[in-house]
Amino acid sequence: MKLSLSGQPPPLDDEMRKVVRDRIHFALQRFGACIERVTVRISDVVQDSPNAETLCRLSIRMRRLGSFSVDSIAE
Repeated sequence: MKLSLSGQPPPLDDEMRKVVRDRIHFALQRFGACIERVTVRISDVVQDSPNAETLCRLSIRMRRLGSFSVDSIAE
């Protein structure tokens, strides 16, 4: 299972990358043989607002079942 992480803006620091990597590994390790690639993208939805929201998009590519993605927005 390959894992790709990105943050736009601000970029993810090393500590956040480790947290995300560890949580993804813990949650998906039992499906590792079926998963080809996992992409996590974290970005600000509204950058110039005092009530900034953060979008987390998790995209998973399965070996035989195709691809899907899940989005979550946090304040």
